[in-house]
Formats: sequence, C-alpha cells, structure tokens
Amino acid sequence: DLQFVSNSHGVVLYFVLQLFELYAISVE
Repeated sequence: DLQFVSNSHGVVLYFVLQLFELYAISVE
C-alpha cells in the first residue's frame, strides 16, 4: 500500500533528498 510505504519511509526518503540537495549545492 502506497500510504503504508509513505508512512514508514516517507520521512527517511525526504531526509535523504534534503541531504542530496545540500550535497548537489556543495558540489556546484
């Protein structure tokens, strides 16, 4: 179920994406 995945991993994925954006900005 997508909602279950969102509830269990949504926060983790969001956190990883935030770190990835910061890393991308740092590289540039």
